[in-house]
Amino acid sequence: MYQRKNSSFISLLTALLLLCTSCSHTTKVYTSDCNEEAEFRKVKFADLLRNPIAYDGQYIQIFGRFIGDRHVSALQADNTDSATEQQELWINFTPDCPLVQKGTHTGFFDNEEGHYASVNNHLMTIKCRVDAHKRGLHNGFAAILNDVSYLELK
Repeated sequence: MYQRKNSSFISLLTALLLLCTSCSHTTKVYTSDCNEEAEFRKVKFADLLRNPIAYDGQYIQIFGRFIGDRHVSALQADNTDSATEQQELWINFTPDCPLVQKGTHTGFFDNEEGHYASVNNHLMTIKCRVDAHKRGLHNGFAAILNDVSYLELK
């Protein structure tokens, strides 16, 4: 009888640990009504950096690490530890394409519990339109990612 109670306790403990582990890896998805009709092409970060003009005006889906500061919103390749500015893409978030979390009314830039959400250095997938002719703050970026209509924060 003692062994059966112990086995039930271990099973319950294992289930709780699995539940807690899955909760710590939550993904937040933010969407906007912009570009609803667009078809997004999945693009590798390196391909866009290598030839941004080839993607100019196209709607893409891209994955990277968000680098944010008071005056900077950029995406860099996940495998780049110390990227130069040319290895980053400027993200042009605008009020014209407000990003709202699915199932809530929480915007990407809204605050959580009185503090702005810290997303710096987080991995994300975004869907957007490429502008290869403009290059962001001080022309220091490979291209601008405009009209962000989907953001998945990991």
